[in-house]
Amino acid sequence: MILTLEFDNMHYKIGFAGTPYIAREFLKEFVKDEKFQVDFVITNSAKAKGRGQKISQSEVGEFAINNKIPCYSHDNLKNFDESLLKNLNAMIVIAYGALIPKKLLYISWINLHASLLPRWRGAAPIQYAILNGDTVTGLTAMLIEEKMDAGAIIDQCEIKIQNDTTQSLIEKILMKRSWFTNTVAKYLNKEIDTQAQNENYVTFANKIKKEDGVVNWNDDANVIERKIRAFSVWPGVKYLIQNTEYKLIKCIACDDCEFLELNTKNGDMIIFENKLYIVCGKGFLRILKLQKAGSKVITSEEFLCGFLSNFSFCEKIHIVKKCN
Repeated sequence: MILTLEFDNMHYKIGFAGTPYIAREFLKEFVKDEKFQVDFVITNSAKAKGRGQKISQSEVGEFAINNKIPCYSHDNLKNFDESLLKNLNAMIVIAYGALIPKKLLYISWINLHASLLPRWRGAAPIQYAILNGDTVTGLTAMLIEEKMDAGAIIDQCEIKIQNDTTQSLIEKILMKRSWFTNTVAKYLNKEIDTQAQNENYVTFANKIKKEDGVVNWNDDANVIERKIRAFSVWPGVKYLIQNTEYKLIKCIACDDCEFLELNTKNGDMIIFENKLYIVCGKGFLRILKLQKAGSKVITSEEFLCGFLSNFSFCEKIHIVKKCN
């Protein structure tokens, strides 16, 4: 049974649990919304970041401290002080990074999940939507229960995927901040009835690992192009050019018939009319932007300008001259 406290219909006391940038931006929306009072924030503990490994607060933690909101650092909630929940209408959870213990679920814990549940339950819904070629994704406001991402749906909103990367989808999600705060307010004001998820349509988005960025060049060019967009933030997709590793930033899949007679292997590079291609199991990947570690992002034309002036023979690289 979930305990619901009665307060002024247009003023709700909440706690907020979140850690990264995206959570911080939604926290800002709750703080500025007069319908809410943020009593405290829970975030992951400070960690070493950057090249200098300086101990730093999470983005949510830093915002809370700077705005004099009580902030509690917990990597999990096993020893969380339950008395903090006593006078709340609800807890809001966005990318907190840990499961909520069953013993704390006697009040409403409202989660924002970055998919149209029950599709893509799990840690990486944005990446999996891109990887699988979904044309529509969205946000789900839901109640947290003991089973991961299986709680009742409060409301959903759709977001179109149009050649998006993970980063560009995050920016689209951030445009829905007021939708989420309004949805939470309507739910707490008993204007919305929840709906159970249909277990027949459940799919899972497992946590992304570093090795997921490794490409099998025997795959279809369209599959590889989606992987580049999905892993644009992390771990990235790399390609080795004469012993130098480059991160592929922007590419398009194509089927260029002019290359079909070449004696190439999957993963080989083709240079044609100042354009850069990689041979795939089906089709070709045209590279538009790439980046060497520690350097700025460059266009393929900029890359080729320097590369061709110092080019030495390599059996994996094919320079094709157009036949008149």
